[in-house]
Amino acid sequence: PKWVPEAARVPLARLDVLCWEGLLGDMRENTAKWQEWYDSRSFVSLPEVPLWHQLLLLRALRKDKIVAGMSAFVHHTLGPSYCEAPAFDLNAAHEDSTSLQCILLITTAGADPTSMFLEFAEEKGFGNKRHILS
Repeated sequence: PKWVPEAARVPLARLDVLCWEGLLGDMRENTAKWQEWYDSRSFVSLPEVPLWHQLLLLRALRKDKIVAGMSAFVHHTLGPSYCEAPAFDLNAAHEDSTSLQCILLITTAGADPTSMFLEFAEEKGFGNKRHILS
């Protein structure tokens, strides 16, 4: 199909030959469905296509969606508990630490534990013994 990027043509042909016979034919016959999947902003699972094959397609066509596809694969294969990060317990981290070990909080986009940390420090009487680096 014309909407398939040039760089993806060889990987798709390999998929068609090695493990997914008929892929290219199906993409030609059902161009609208495949192009809608390709153009979607987020990962959209195709119910009729095994998730493993969808990961291979993402690798060939939409590398920007691999993380979302892997999450869907793990969720489906192993269960939702493998996709959810456990809640952070600052009290437990403090109990595991010593006076010679610092507690280092590394965050991701959208996560800010500063207020939780400041509240905890005040509770424990460490208000003026804490150091925040950013």
